[in-house]
Amino acid sequence: RRCVRSTDRSMLLPVMFVSAAAAVPFVVMSKQHSGTSFLRDVLTRHPEVVMWTEIFLPLFPKATGCGVDGTDFDRIDMAWGLQEWRSVATSNATNCMCRQTPSDRCKARQTTTTSAVALKDLLRRQKAVGFTWMEGQMPDWARDDERPRIVDFLRRRGARVVVLQRDNFVARAIASSGLHKKQATAKAINFHAAKAANDDLAARVARLWSALLDAGVPAISLTYEQLARNYSVFEDIFHFLHLGPATFDPTTSTLHPTPTRPRRHDDEGRRRQRDSQPAAWAITLTDASKSHKHGPAAYITNYDAVRNEAAALSSSSAWEGTAAGGGLSTTKDFLCMLEDTCDLRPIAHTLS
Repeated sequence: RRCVRSTDRSMLLPVMFVSAAAAVPFVVMSKQHSGTSFLRDVLTRHPEVVMWTEIFLPLFPKATGCGVDGTDFDRIDMAWGLQEWRSVATSNATNCMCRQTPSDRCKARQTTTTSAVALKDLLRRQKAVGFTWMEGQMPDWARDDERPRIVDFLRRRGARVVVLQRDNFVARAIASSGLHKKQATAKAINFHAAKAANDDLAARVARLWSALLDAGVPAISLTYEQLARNYSVFEDIFHFLHLGPATFDPTTSTLHPTPTRPRRHDDEGRRRQRDSQPAAWAITLTDASKSHKHGPAAYITNYDAVRNEAAALSSSSAWEGTAAGGGLSTTKDFLCMLEDTCDLRPIAHTLS
């Protein structure tokens, strides 16, 4: 427990909330079809992590049975275990957290009903608890008028932020159209509009990153391409969330987290925690949770025509842009997006 001497009571707020929660609070800020399902699937298979889905979805209360009366930030505090849920549905012996955590260990908890008090206690006993926050969901972190109060709230709660983007806007446009699920259904995709939307989002993410940096909020910036093509990136994510060291074995495509040390100092507490956790565990990383397994070219029926059009347009201003904004400056840039083989950019951190 930390102590702070200050006449400004607002300085005490971050310390009080960090001390009150045993789990590290985190949030994944992203956009639809950017790899959040894949990331969440891996994180929820860690025995000491709970990750909700999108808690700001309008359907969230009905789908989960969790009462969310109160402010938007109250909902976040409830998800992190800092407040009790206003209500928790206990019908069918299912608690609201397990409806959002499809793992074997969570399914086992569905055999008994869960009260709001018990759910809060369960969340606080994890190593890390987080949720997904999409661009466009209110309150919207991508809006300039909402961003300052959101970043200030995250700072005061001692939260850690994972910014997840998808550099390949061609692949995201295909995923958004549904072609990756119904390949036989032909649809027209306006890649010019997709690029413009991507550039606008990149600018908003850049302003978010700057705000997090200025506020001293710990954050890590990743891309879906890094997660999908370089599984060792999960070692960085586990380290960032204070989950202990993790090693990736490329021969078996398994991630091996290191069991955390017991938090209890008494002998009985050590024994109970040791008996309740496996000595070690492994997370197998596969394509099962990815929305589509192939490059964008596999879903485009008129690929040759698109390729030729890209060659014709590559020299025009319509395809100009910077690498940070996901822009296309050459034919090669567009073709590597079609094949999903563009170079990976480095991981960025605000703080360790």
